[in-house]
Amino acid sequence: MTTGTKKINDLVPTLSEFSGLQEKQKKHSQNDIAIHGRYGDGKKFAETFNPDLQRACSENLLRTFTGDALRLQH
Repeated sequence: MTTGTKKINDLVPTLSEFSGLQEKQKKHSQNDIAIHGRYGDGKKFAETFNPDLQRACSENLLRTFTGDALRLQH
């Protein structure tokens, strides 16, 4: 008689299925390495590019549009 219940192992992917994703996450592009070298880790990056920076950018439009800071791309 089948009750319709499944074992947890049937429902949850095995760790080996995630290993490929972990390998991809470990590989950084040259761009990633350059950004990390210039701006530091995530915490340092967030401190540098915080909302207070918007005021400084609005006061210096030439640097905002022609400087070499990171840009959002579409």
